[in-house]
Amino acid sequence: MDIIFCPLFKKEVDVIWCIEITDVANGLIKERVLPDCILRIKNFKEICRNCPN
Repeated sequence: MDIIFCPLFKKEVDVIWCIEITDVANGLIKERVLPDCILRIKNFKEICRNCPN
């Protein structure tokens, strides 16, 4: 299992979460696949796109 630090969750998460959130942030998949806790974060797409991971 690959683990990566996510600034949105403010903790380490499975890399699959990173890929899904990044795909949404880049407009490749719809936001509805993400949990509300991510969708409620102001500017989550910008935060994700600026993440060094």
